[in-house]
Amino acid sequence: MKFFKFFVGVSITVAIAAMLTVSISHAAAFNLLDFDGDGKTDVEVFRPSNGVWYVRYSATGEVAGFQWGNLLDIPVPGDYDGDGKADLAVFRPSNGTWFTVRSSGGATGVQWGNSLDRPVPGDYDGDGRTDIAVFRPSNGTWFIVNSSTGGAVGIQWGNAADTAVPGDYDGDGKTDTAVFRPSNGTWYIVYSSTGSAVGLQWGNSADVTVPADYDGDGKTDLAVYRPSNGVWYVRHSGSGAAIGFQWGNASDVPVPGDYDGDGRTDVAVFRPSNGTWFIVNSGTSAAVGIQWGNGRDIPASCPPPPSVAGFLGWTTAGLPSGSVNFFWGAATGIVDSYVVDVGTTPGGTGVRRLDVSGATFSVTVSDLPPGDYYARVRARNRCGISEPSNEALPPHVSGIYWTDAHANKIGRAYRDGTGVHDLITVGVDSPQGMALDLNGGTIYWAEPNPTSQTIRRADLNGGGVATFLDHVGPAALALDLNANKLYWADPFVTGNVRRVNLDGTHTEAVTAQFSSDSEGITLDLVHGKVYWTSRGGLNRIQRANLDGSVVDELISTGLDDPRGIALDVDRGLMYWAEAGGRKIRRANLDGTGEQDLVTVGLIHPCGIVLDLSSGYIYWTDFGTGKIQRASLDGTNVTDIVTGLGLPVGIAIR
Repeated sequence: MKFFKFFVGVSITVAIAAMLTVSISHAAAFNLLDFDGDGKTDVEVFRPSNGVWYVRYSATGEVAGFQWGNLLDIPVPGDYDGDGKADLAVFRPSNGTWFTVRSSGGATGVQWGNSLDRPVPGDYDGDGRTDIAVFRPSNGTWFIVNSSTGGAVGIQWGNAADTAVPGDYDGDGKTDTAVFRPSNGTWYIVYSSTGSAVGLQWGNSADVTVPADYDGDGKTDLAVYRPSNGVWYVRHSGSGAAIGFQWGNASDVPVPGDYDGDGRTDVAVFRPSNGTWFIVNSGTSAAVGIQWGNGRDIPASCPPPPSVAGFLGWTTAGLPSGSVNFFWGAATGIVDSYVVDVGTTPGGTGVRRLDVSGATFSVTVSDLPPGDYYARVRARNRCGISEPSNEALPPHVSGIYWTDAHANKIGRAYRDGTGVHDLITVGVDSPQGMALDLNGGTIYWAEPNPTSQTIRRADLNGGGVATFLDHVGPAALALDLNANKLYWADPFVTGNVRRVNLDGTHTEAVTAQFSSDSEGITLDLVHGKVYWTSRGGLNRIQRANLDGSVVDELISTGLDDPRGIALDVDRGLMYWAEAGGRKIRRANLDGTGEQDLVTVGLIHPCGIVLDLSSGYIYWTDFGTGKIQRASLDGTNVTDIVTGLGLPVGIAIR
């Protein structure tokens, strides 16, 4: 620990490089901030940028600086050794460790808690020493290590939306477990003297909790600070009287404490804009202003940041491809900024983190690859960061995926053709048909090379490439996510339609041998049908029940090398790419009403997929090396991706 000593009047102007990114909890009793043992609360701040505590001793007026902690630590001072003086202490969320420097001598490090816990130090066993304790919002449990015995206890009291407000509400010399519920403005307290529980309504969701002994009766009083009007609302435990006292403004941080040593808590605020403490001494009613600290310093008695009103939603309307706008309800209380985390899994982390002004309640995230995204928002002030909001329903960033049999890769782009990039380039050998499992976050593709005849798979983000099935002769794939099955057309090994469970078990033939040249397969899960195309000598389109029974020959004449096939079940239509005829065609699901849709500019169309929500057909053409699209009626043909090797399979999300 580094020690510095200053004289009054020295200017402190160091600014921190970044805000805290962890939660801080309100101290149980503000006399924990008496560093010189004179019975008065000392003015002090913790500077995250250098980990230094700057303390102004009330007994002598001297000032000192102690280096203890780092940028992401939470200050948790208390009298951990019971000598009547506050000890320097921090809680490190990254490893759940409490680091303490005892004023009586010696430093300790104790692991207790995790990164999402809120530290709630207090004297829970009444032995005159501060106990290490955390409140875990995820299950509403308090985990406490009693200093008198070293024993650990767990007490379930509260829920994820509650604010922990420990204090000695019954005056028995022990800290009581208590929470404030912003949704109804109620304090729920368990008295340590009797074990009984009470619920007392005091305050609202916009208030900042500031419990302390304002009337000097030895009991913690219910109290809130209302930033909107700068009023302190206190309910005296001794008389039951309710008082309101205006002191502060919306940007001030309430820092109550017994600054005059009369046994009663004084109302006080820290003003970040000028680093000044404004205190009203309860003994004389005199008001004082003390300049100590700057706008990025943290008073150790700083109240916890407010909760966010929850994610309200998201939109992609009017935004470029790959962009999503998230918006949320404003948090109440003191908010400097909002932290928005975006990820591809529930929990919303790992893709993007944005810091948004506290006066802003939305943010647009750009350049997201195709996929489903989760997000959550937290309020942050100079005291720390709140618990996450409710998670947004996952917005969907649409995209197309394709296989390139010549380049041996899987590609991806937005549906308008922007954002083209190679998704998978390793572990791919002549890929052809493909399918997407959006529920399981998996890409499947066929590799019908003579050596392995493999179906492979990977994560939708391209990671975790692995072999799914070997020696199965796949050409085209289709998924039944309702039954968790993968279907494929096998023109190379068995010459039939086959299927397997998505866990890799129970491979079975669905149809009898039908062709040595099948290239396309798709499913109608509404009517329980599987459709497939056969090229070569057969040139036909057929269908059967999903179990392979009742095979129907839909079209058996006039076809020239049919490949990929896709269905618009609601409109009763099927679409297919016809490589030999150099066409995109469609017909009714029963094979009647054949139509040519696109007949110009094609050389070898192969894979096909429908974007019914936007009204487009997409197809690959390994003769032109393009991915193209057209309206569902075949008009408005557009190049989407060009310059590919041999694009074959295609899928959309």
